Amino acid sequence: MGANSHYHFDLWSGAKLAFFVRFAVVESNLKALGPITVKAGLNGRPSAEGRFDTPGIHELTARVPAELAARGGPVEVAVAIDPVITTDDGSKLGALLFSIGFRTLAE
Repeated sequence: MGANSHYHFDLWSGAKLAFFVRFAVVESNLKALGPITVKAGLNGRPSAEGRFDTPGIHELTARVPAELAARGGPVEVAVAIDPVITTDDGSKLGALLFSIGFRTLAE
């Protein structure tokens, strides 16, 4: 994932949902930059934030607001990472994305 990434999904309506992003923090990035902060938003609204100071696989989750889940339809997910590594070609890299999406919550 880069510094600011955007993803688009179609939500099914009526379900109690949680958003998740599963990613890996690379040890060499932590040594070079220190802990990273990951922020996620749904349709422009902040939804979750976490600070990660250990290498390995992490997951950031947040409950989808009831009005958004009830409506269903298209949703934009924004994920921001700070700080990031800037490569020689100008790319900004922060973490390795494994999966991103929505899951149904138990009633």
